[in-house]
Amino acid sequence: NKSYGAKFHDTRIGITHTDSMLIGHLKGDAFFDGLVFKPEKGGFLVHQELNMNIVLGYDQNEKYLKVYPSYIVTNYRDRINLKGGFDLDADSLPQFHMQFNAKNIAVKNALPLLTERIHKQIDSIGIQAHVNTVVKMAGYLSPNMPKVDVYFKTDTFQYVLPMGTFRNMVAEGMYTNQSDTTQVPSVINAGIKVPGMKGFFETIPIWLDLDVKNFRFPRAKIKASLKADSTNLGGLLDASRYDFPNGKITVDLGFEGSLKNFYNAKSDSFDGKLGEVIKLSHVALNDKTKKIHLSKINGKVVFDEKAFVFEDLRLSDGQNNLFLKGKVVDLVPYLLGSTKPLRALVNVNIPHWKLNWLESLFEQRKTAKVVKKRNIRLIDILDNVIDNIEVVAKLHANQIEYSHFVGKNVRGEFIIKNNRFQLKNFSLQAFNGGSVQVSGEIDKAAAQKYPLLKLNGKFTNASIDQVFKSFSNFGQKTITSENIKGKINADFQFSSQVSNQVKFIPESMHGNLAFDLTNGYLINFEPLLKIKKLIFKNRSF
Repeated sequence: NKSYGAKFHDTRIGITHTDSMLIGHLKGDAFFDGLVFKPEKGGFLVHQELNMNIVLGYDQNEKYLKVYPSYIVTNYRDRINLKGGFDLDADSLPQFHMQFNAKNIAVKNALPLLTERIHKQIDSIGIQAHVNTVVKMAGYLSPNMPKVDVYFKTDTFQYVLPMGTFRNMVAEGMYTNQSDTTQVPSVINAGIKVPGMKGFFETIPIWLDLDVKNFRFPRAKIKASLKADSTNLGGLLDASRYDFPNGKITVDLGFEGSLKNFYNAKSDSFDGKLGEVIKLSHVALNDKTKKIHLSKINGKVVFDEKAFVFEDLRLSDGQNNLFLKGKVVDLVPYLLGSTKPLRALVNVNIPHWKLNWLESLFEQRKTAKVVKKRNIRLIDILDNVIDNIEVVAKLHANQIEYSHFVGKNVRGEFIIKNNRFQLKNFSLQAFNGGSVQVSGEIDKAAAQKYPLLKLNGKFTNASIDQVFKSFSNFGQKTITSENIKGKINADFQFSSQVSNQVKFIPESMHGNLAFDLTNGYLINFEPLLKIKKLIFKNRSF
């Protein structure tokens, strides 16, 4: 079923003869219909116009056809050198070996020379580069597949992914269809190794080692390393939103597993392993839109296909030092299409906590505009994760301060989910020797203009003037911290919309208070002073 077809035009053919050799020299132009070894696989050089300079020698005694160093020139003016030989001895199965090499040939120009199947497979990868390549083929003139080795070295190229672009990449490696030399060449025995690939992912320097085997059900070993600093981190996310004044981040990634079916969402199972270490050193981050400024970010994050774990992550928000440990569960499945909830379990320790971010917490919710995009950037993935993750955090602070409020020995849990900030079982000492237990939520997802604060809890042995002072007199002026004294025990429920200046909206305030007041008294309470003047005229008390 093999076929070879070509139409020679403007071609000179020279033949010389020696005792046992015929030497043929073909020089000129030819139109190739194709070289077909296996019809079901397609043919090489199908409908290709080539310029040839080929020298052949045939040894009649040895029945050996030699291809002397020769070359062809394609329509794109790419020169391909070739040499080899065919052992046509009738007493054995005919063998052949061929070598082709080309310098600085464009991948897109080389693809039309290959079979349609190989053309589509390589073209689907989407890499457009110029390469230096050497192709070696050896085997038998039989239906069996010959061994093919391809050595290549690329010029710089770009590779576009939905989430970003590899830029100025350089690769050198080898493809073979006989990775295991004890097995015959085949698709499942094919492999490619590309050690030391390097370039940039967007603006971040990256190094890659790639080893892929079995092109029918491909499995890969990948090692990658990225090193980022303040000069290039902003461009990786969104420089209009984030600024990194200083710091370094290194990422070491290891992957081993199936490239096609690494994660099965239905069975929630992985076919392979993923491992990564992220190290952060003195990183500073400014969120320009939310006006959040973080610095001195240090620590290490270790993760696999199931969880991201951080044992000792340290940072500062300008006034507070924060110490975090915990894990993010099911992030990789979430990014790969799982419907499982995305969760973070965190322990937060803030020795001396100054609440300098309440304004951001109570900022009015902005309705996000839905924008259809062909590409999803890393920043889009980050935004999606932040919008959908459930954070469960246990908090400990020796002291907490905000405006006139001071509390000590703070313990509790908070949950962030679906634009709601929920407080659970918070306890602290405050209000001049008193204690507080409180639960509640800040709801930014509801339809009202401002976030809705809901609280319920109890005060025990609290100084009532300090309670009023700490909560800015609950947004009213009738009775203030200057007018009342005493110790209060109380159970309360309270709700109010809160502006991003952390002010209660009076018309939205609702609450219930059951209390007993000990040793309480009023001081310069204006309504009582007016009654005194009216009823007790001319009295001296």
